[in-house]
Amino acid sequence: KPHGIILNTGPTGSGKTTTLIKLASQYVTNKTPVTLVTLDTYRAGSIEQLKIYGRIIGAPVCVTPTSNELKNIIKRKKKNEVVLIDTPGRNYLNSGQMSELKDLEGISGPLETHLVLSSQTRERELSQMIGHFSVIPIDHLVFTKTDEVRPLGFLLTVMKTNRKPISYLTTGQRSPDDIEIA
Repeated sequence: KPHGIILNTGPTGSGKTTTLIKLASQYVTNKTPVTLVTLDTYRAGSIEQLKIYGRIIGAPVCVTPTSNELKNIIKRKKKNEVVLIDTPGRNYLNSGQMSELKDLEGISGPLETHLVLSSQTRERELSQMIGHFSVIPIDHLVFTKTDEVRPLGFLLTVMKTNRKPISYLTTGQRSPDDIEIA
C-alpha cells in the first residue's frame, strides 16, 4: 500500500540506501510508481548507485542537495506515487549533523520517517541513536543486517523501550529479496 513519502535517515553505514532500493523494488513489483530522491551528495558513489538501480527498476532519480529542492519535488508528486528519500549518513554524536536534520521538518504531505539502524549495534547505543535522531519525528525503526546477528530479541526491547514500531527487517544483501515487513 503506498505511503506517499518515505524518508530514510540514520547513521553512516547502517544500510539506508540499500534499504531504500529494496523498498523501491517492492513498490515497482506491485505496480506502484516510485521516484527516488537522494539528499546524499557527500558519499562518493551513492548518487551513481541510486541512478543505476533507478534505471534497472524504471524509477526516476532526483538529486536534491537542499530541503527547498526536495519540497519542490514533493509538490510535483502524483497521487498514487511513492517518493522514497535517501539522506546522508549522520554521526549521532555530532550535534551539528543532528541539527541539520531539522531542515527536513518542513516537508509536507503524508511523510513517514524510518530510522535505519544496523542490528549489529549494541542495545544501549541503539537507544542513544534513537534519542539523538529524534530531533525529527521518527515513525518507524528499520533494522538491517539481521542475518548477521543472533539472537534478535534485543530488537524488541529497543522497540518497546523507545516506543517506536519496527517496520522492516533486512535479511541479506540481495535486492529486492532480502527485506521483510516486521
